[in-house]
Amino acid sequence: MLTSYRLTEPKLNWGEDGAPHSTQFDDVYFDKESGLEETRYVFLKQNKLAERWEKLEQNAFVIAETGFGTGLNFLCAWQAFLDTAPADKQLHFISVEKYPLSKEALKTALKMWPSIDDFSQQLVEAYPEVCHGFHRIELEQGRIQLTLWFGEAEEGFAALNADVDAWFLDGFAPSKNPEMWTNKLFQHIHRLSHQGTTCSTFTAAGIVRRGLKEVGFDVKKVKGFGQKREMVVAELTQDSRPITERMSQGEAWYNVRSDAAPEVTKVLVVGSGLAGANTAYALAQQGVQVVVWEKGSHIACAASGNPQGMLYPKLTAQDSFLNRFYLSGYLHATRLYAKLDKNKAFWDQCGLIQIPKNDKENERFQTLLEAKLYPEIVLQASNEKHRQYSTAFVRLGCTGCIVSYSFVSR
Repeated sequence: MLTSYRLTEPKLNWGEDGAPHSTQFDDVYFDKESGLEETRYVFLKQNKLAERWEKLEQNAFVIAETGFGTGLNFLCAWQAFLDTAPADKQLHFISVEKYPLSKEALKTALKMWPSIDDFSQQLVEAYPEVCHGFHRIELEQGRIQLTLWFGEAEEGFAALNADVDAWFLDGFAPSKNPEMWTNKLFQHIHRLSHQGTTCSTFTAAGIVRRGLKEVGFDVKKVKGFGQKREMVVAELTQDSRPITERMSQGEAWYNVRSDAAPEVTKVLVVGSGLAGANTAYALAQQGVQVVVWEKGSHIACAASGNPQGMLYPKLTAQDSFLNRFYLSGYLHATRLYAKLDKNKAFWDQCGLIQIPKNDKENERFQTLLEAKLYPEIVLQASNEKHRQYSTAFVRLGCTGCIVSYSFVSR
């Protein structure tokens, strides 16, 4: 288990033109002269996405990527999908990043590409907190789904259930970042792929070619972009097991789902409180027709009768699967409510403070703070004082973009 959800900030140098350069890996995030063209050639064209999207029959197309970086590949895929795919189809884009940029660094880097500024601004606005774990972002009224894993690539893909149609094998050059290209990573790439899954990468490095071949991909070299002589494309041509078997990873007790998910087109939700409203919204975002029944005169008219509600997770000082679930749910909720209520009609990210009620709770707060498990944007000690417990206030997060979590009403 982890001792911290905090992530190491990437070490960057910024050129005069605003392009970021990693000093840690001595490599660029993108070609400052032709980054968009390179992305479109290496990842969109070589995976034949335009042709596949025009004829797309399945409800959603899934892309997975190694190395989110500045999000340039995602932005190009997003733009091309809207231009090419049928209007009733979805794009699910999954990416991992061990050293995620801050929101400000992301904004600065993407200023170089004014032609995709509309997409960049939406990404920056929705960009999650830099905190270990999965982060889901919904764009274009749910038509574009972005799932980000902040942490080790191998760990992220190991925790993922997905049926990937195309891979963008990106990230810094394998010669400068060999730690990412492990045998286990390639095994997870195979587990998450099906017959017909393709992948492309800017590099022709042997470690990548061998890794793909060893897990069953048909690999070949093609002309690289610009001055680059070669790059690699691959396809999984062999028969693949059903997704339920691949996701169970040999655990029979887990393999309980049907291979073919039933098609759901219309759902009835009874009750329009917090649970009902969120359920209806999530289904609608997936293209499902939703009918809500509410016996009262308006939405959320019953609830508990409280004049004000507060959102906070029950966090602990140790990493656990349950703790990750609570944290992920909390961070997703804060992003969702801020997105739905930009005018602060019902949601205000003002921050909350929890004051210990007794010595036992004061001790728990001290342990929580001293563990330093969470980034300060999530949890920090409050500067406010209390006559009995001057140092044990807990304040969850808000330094601009994220709600503070705490527990006392205002």
